[in-house]
Amino acid sequence: MRQWNSKKMRLVVIGVVAVILLYAGQSAIADFVILDPRPVEEAINRLGTHDVQGCSFLHNGLKLYFSSKLPGNIEGSDKREIWVVERESLDSPWGEAVNLGPNINGPEGAEQYPTISPDDLELYFWREGGWQSTRSSTDEPWGPATPYTGFYPDDFSPDGLTKY
Repeated sequence: MRQWNSKKMRLVVIGVVAVILLYAGQSAIADFVILDPRPVEEAINRLGTHDVQGCSFLHNGLKLYFSSKLPGNIEGSDKREIWVVERESLDSPWGEAVNLGPNINGPEGAEQYPTISPDDLELYFWREGGWQSTRSSTDEPWGPATPYTGFYPDDFSPDGLTKY
């Protein structure tokens, strides 16, 4: 109790309280830009898609992975599969959707909720459990999908170090 009565201790306590009060009202500084929202209808709806489930954009906004029932799926059926659509720049129109093929889309056609890593080298999706596919570079096709039992990501931080 004697310590609290000392002038030095009171000065320390007042200093700590002053620092807390000084910085408590500060705002966080955000280092990002929010653009006007734009519909992605031109990217996926114009292709005759229906029942779209899960859209995963690359953080640069130039690729969109999605799951949908599109005409012309594997075996011409109406099965759900994962597709990707790209564009040259944020102001460019979306290109044609491309089916990710048999390494990703199995014969059951139950693939959904794709999540792409920021470097576009890891793809996670749901097919009666978590699945993952990887590739060494964006010029290569996706490798065969394998079951994934780790933390299933809904998104990544832009640097790829954190899964959400």
